[in-house]
Amino acid sequence: MFATTSWFDQPPSRIGRPRPVESSHRDRKHQMDWKELFITVANVAYDAAQIVTVNRWLGLDDDSAHQAVVSFVQQQSAAEIDAMDILLLRTASTYLDVNARHRLVKFYALFKCAETLRYNQFRGFPA
Repeated sequence: MFATTSWFDQPPSRIGRPRPVESSHRDRKHQMDWKELFITVANVAYDAAQIVTVNRWLGLDDDSAHQAVVSFVQQQSAAEIDAMDILLLRTASTYLDVNARHRLVKFYALFKCAETLRYNQFRGFPA
C-alpha cells in the first residue's frame, strides 16, 4: 500500500508529519497528536524558564532580589505576571529549605505589592 522509504527520503513537506498507518485496525485515536505534544513541551519549557528566574532571585542578596522582583512585574505582560504569580505562590508554599521559603514568601508579598501599584488595584490571588 505505501512505499517503504526512510525518513531522509521524504520530501520536506512530509518531514515532521506522522506517517500513514498501514494496518486497517488502527484509527485516529492511536496516532500521536503532534500539536498537543508541542503545546506540552512549550509549557514545560516556559515553566522551566520561570523556575530559573525564581532561582536567580534566590541567589541574589535581598536588595538586588527585591529590585529584580519589582522589575519583573513592571516589564512583563499580564499573562506572564499571572503565570509567575501561580509559580511563586506554589514555590513559596512547598520549598523544602525553610530559610529559602521565608525569602520566597517575602518575594511573593513584594510581587503582589508591585503588581497592585502597576495596575492601581489588587488583582487577587490565583485560583
